[in-house]
Amino acid sequence: MEFPSGNPKTVLPLSPRKLISFWDMIEILPKDFPEVWRRLDAALTFCAPLASFDNKPPRSETASPAQQKELAGLLTDLWNTCKKWNLSQSLFIVNEAREWLVDPARHATRDTAGAYKFPKEIPPTDFNSIYKQLVSIRQILHEELYSIRFALVPSGNVHFFQHPALFGESVNKAFPDAYTDIMDAGNCLAVGLGTAAVFHLMRTVELGLRALARDLQVAIPEEDLEYKQWEVIIEQIRGAVKSKTICAGRSDKDKSEIREFYNGLLLEFEGFKHIWRNNAIHARRSYTTQEAELALVQVRGFMQRLATKVSEIK
Repeated sequence: MEFPSGNPKTVLPLSPRKLISFWDMIEILPKDFPEVWRRLDAALTFCAPLASFDNKPPRSETASPAQQKELAGLLTDLWNTCKKWNLSQSLFIVNEAREWLVDPARHATRDTAGAYKFPKEIPPTDFNSIYKQLVSIRQILHEELYSIRFALVPSGNVHFFQHPALFGESVNKAFPDAYTDIMDAGNCLAVGLGTAAVFHLMRTVELGLRALARDLQVAIPEEDLEYKQWEVIIEQIRGAVKSKTICAGRSDKDKSEIREFYNGLLLEFEGFKHIWRNNAIHARRSYTTQEAELALVQVRGFMQRLATKVSEIK
């Protein structure tokens, strides 16, 4: 059964990688959820004295048509709120309870021949059944709300989170395969995971090393590079740079620019290898967020310089 209110706008994102500010919570929550929760509690308080409990004999009190209509309105509003917040378990049980109150087909019975008989109207609903359904709704709603957790991103770190161009558009364009690791490094920094941020930064550096090696026609393995492989590849790159600078037909200015560009990158690679990569990859130490921010600044500068002349795109 479709509810008459249509399709309420969803507030919670389907992806967790979206920030919801404290202001969003202040703006949204007091306007709908506390009110419908208050009404649910009021309905429970009203029904409790009229319902039967395990240690009491059954009671015959039934809700009037006006009371059933009011309760159906509460459940409709509760359904809309649950829909707005993507509370799927609560949506199901609220829908079941509401249809029991508004759909005569839910009260079908069988005659002696086994044929279904469908009433034209909703039969009187006893408060015992209503109370039990409301208790179940509140319990499931409470459990589902409790299961949704929020991690705090300090205001000073928000600029790191899900940044689409943390290293600039030139790096995105030259190294599209590094996009995810660069964004993940920023996300890790946003929530204070310094070691994880350094790990993603070193994966980014490795991608830059691969691109530089291809640019200089140095063979490089497809699998993840180990410590000794970095050493060998850096030496091979250094040899390729030397060959490039002694090539006949190049002016002294060109040779100087080649040495300055490539040798500068190689020095940075050496620093990354000894200071950051070996420790992060081999779990030799952990990094604070301050150290990770320093690593980010260094890797960003390196990748930006590399992007001026080198690209992973063949």
